[in-house]
Formats: sequence, C-alpha cells, structure tokens
Amino acid sequence: TDILLTHGPPLEILDRNGRGEPCGCSQLLEAVKRIQPEIHAFGHIHEGYGSRTKHGTQFVNASACTIQYRPTNPPVVIEIEVDE
Repeated sequence: TDILLTHGPPLEILDRNGRGEPCGCSQLLEAVKRIQPEIHAFGHIHEGYGSRTKHGTQFVNASACTIQYRPTNPPVVIEIEVDE
C-alpha cells in the first residue's frame, strides 16, 4: 500500500479537537505502523488540518472545513514521484 485514505486520523497524529484532546483511532495507528504507506490522507477532525511525517509516512489531514464548518482550508496538493 503506497497511499492509504481513511475518513479519520490515527491516534496522536493531526487529531486534536478544539479542546486539545486527541480524537484519533489507536487501532488505525497500529495498522498504519504495520502497513507503512508512503502517504496516509484523512480528514474528519477539522482542527487537525495540515501535514507531518512520522514513522516514515507522510500524514495529511486534508479537511476542507474549519471547526466552524466553513470550507476555507486550501486544497492539499501532494506530489508523488513514480519510479520507472
């Protein structure tokens, strides 16, 4: 698996709500560690918008909406290099 796309985030990765609490899934985090995709993209937790790299995976919270449900977050563009 090179690219993993899920609805929500793994635990402790771009998953903090407005109160600063982690809302991600611990089972998903374990699956991502096992699968080791190059990219894991998700949304759901609007406050976690952004990207970071951890465990060798680029994590992207591509939520289009803000916490106020306004679709003002800019689109996320990810460049993928293809080995030939």
